[in-house]
Amino acid sequence: MSTKDDEEQLLRSVAEQNAQSIQLARRRAEEALRKQSDWLRVTLTSIGDAVISTDVEGRVTFMNRVAESLTGWTEGEALGRSLTDIFQIINEQSRKPVENPALRALTVGTIVGLANHTILIAKDGTEWPIDDSAAPIRSEQGEVLGAVLVFRDISQRKRMELERERLLATAQAAQKEAERANRLKDEFLATASHELRTPLTAVVGWSRMLRTGKLDAENSARALEAIERNATLQTKLIDDLLDVSRIITGKLTLDRRAIEIAHVVSDAVNTVRPAADAKNIA
Repeated sequence: MSTKDDEEQLLRSVAEQNAQSIQLARRRAEEALRKQSDWLRVTLTSIGDAVISTDVEGRVTFMNRVAESLTGWTEGEALGRSLTDIFQIINEQSRKPVENPALRALTVGTIVGLANHTILIAKDGTEWPIDDSAAPIRSEQGEVLGAVLVFRDISQRKRMELERERLLATAQAAQKEAERANRLKDEFLATASHELRTPLTAVVGWSRMLRTGKLDAENSARALEAIERNATLQTKLIDDLLDVSRIITGKLTLDRRAIEIAHVVSDAVNTVRPAADAKNIA
């Protein structure tokens, strides 16, 4: 065999070895990529949040079980479909469609989060309050390959917020009621003090007039009558105060009967008469 033939054989041998090495390296890279992909799938399947990934055209390439549960779509049904078919969202208040965050992430190339009050409408029409975020998937060279969408059901959080608002409203109402009760108590004490003072004023007034010794027999009798009447009224007022306690404990018994209004007016006039007479008021 010539030297030229030997060189050609050597070159072929080297080329075959290089091809085998390249093929082996490719298989190793493909195996590593497959393992990494399997690891990523297992990870995304295991996390508690819902995850959907898409290609650069916004078609679904992966869904975990949480995403299946919330959207009502199985991964098999969703693969290859547009994300807008699978992930339909509206604003809770306006009921208008909301821009899909994953598609927005594909467009702007950055992480995108939804505003509050977003509702996910499942395949069967069930509505889920959610919050979420999306981010572009990039290659090592920075090329956008797709997007990943992560979202979660916040129904429990919404219920807690509503319960907190209800408790706050209840507490505020209780505070207002307590303030109102305090005002009523102050008004009651002011009224009670006035009512208790009125008959005492008549008693003191008539008593002073009697001590002067200047009253004739008729006016002295009127003074004693007024003192007795106002003392009786004082006793009645105290009984009325005790009735408040009976009302609170549910032990009050009402004695309803007709009265002669002229007597009430006469008693009122006689109550203020000493003070009026002292000022020469008829």
